[in-house]
Amino acid sequence: GKLLIAACIKIFGMTPFGWRFAGNLCGIIMVPVMFLLGKKIFKRTGLAYLCAFFTAFDGLHFTQTRIATIDSFPVLFILLSYYFMYDFYEGADRKNVVLPLFLSGIFIGLAASAKWIGFYSYLGLFVLFVIGMVKRYFDNKSGYFKFAAKMLFAGFAFFILIPFLIYFASFLPILSLPHNDLSSFMNYQTHMFYYHKDLVAEHPYSSPWWQWPVMAKPVFYYSMPQEFRPEGLVSSISGIGNPLIWWAAFPSVIFLIYLLFKKAKDGRALFIVIGYLSQLLPWMLVPRLTFMYHYFASFMFSILALSYLCGYISERQKNGIKFVNNYKIYVIIFFAMYYPVMSGAFIFKDYVSIILCAFSTWGLYT
Repeated sequence: GKLLIAACIKIFGMTPFGWRFAGNLCGIIMVPVMFLLGKKIFKRTGLAYLCAFFTAFDGLHFTQTRIATIDSFPVLFILLSYYFMYDFYEGADRKNVVLPLFLSGIFIGLAASAKWIGFYSYLGLFVLFVIGMVKRYFDNKSGYFKFAAKMLFAGFAFFILIPFLIYFASFLPILSLPHNDLSSFMNYQTHMFYYHKDLVAEHPYSSPWWQWPVMAKPVFYYSMPQEFRPEGLVSSISGIGNPLIWWAAFPSVIFLIYLLFKKAKDGRALFIVIGYLSQLLPWMLVPRLTFMYHYFASFMFSILALSYLCGYISERQKNGIKFVNNYKIYVIIFFAMYYPVMSGAFIFKDYVSIILCAFSTWGLYT
């Protein structure tokens, strides 16, 4: 992630445009990727557009991809790794399975190289891989063990060897510096591990994992000093999501879990829930302070769940299509309402404090 940011700084200069370009580009690419992932899962263009729509009009996605942090990169690569794994997970044939697994492994290697949350995806991808293998066993038992041996070799090559090489290659620039050698590679891994394990710190906008799905405490990033802004106006940036999306997305995940207990053969719901939980569950074990933006990857899967629910309502409820269309209009309205505190635009302080700041834990201005 830092290397991509540095490359764009090299091209465009040490300017806000230069250091934000790479992350912003990944955020833009994320929108069509969500469309393609939705199209692959739901087989319906309308629901695919919904996936892209909710991504484009969410506040956390808007802000987090524009402030030169590295979160854009692993989230994009995680989505792409699941996109290609879906081909293996969904199918029951034994042909044309190598390329999707290879591409999934490439992108999970890139995700892990950008940030360790990429490693979290291994849990979900492994479960999906096993499900795909079980499907193929029951579809055709003839010659299965020869096929399984081939897939185990491919799994080792594509999800262990190649990702490791990509991960190691990401350290080559720093290892090439004076006083570094191959042993420094392991030293960096140890340092990062103990940072996460032993860090003792406090932050006014930190929040535990169980607060993220309900957007209890968004991260407050920036506020223009009072002496530089007109009287009665504020200019601030907060990593707040679109309330209408967030407060519907998490219940959508719960709804999908309910459906799985009700009818366990819904492969679409299972795929989404596995992706969601694989990114969230590891954070339950992280002892250090955490922030809402750590939920970014899980949130993208909750958008898939929300799109699923919208499709469910449209098909099964009277006036369901009208309800979903009206909901989309309100999503746009709420995005416009919160746009000033996501972008740093000048806005009346009273508007923020009275209209936007629904909870005292929401830091939207100073």
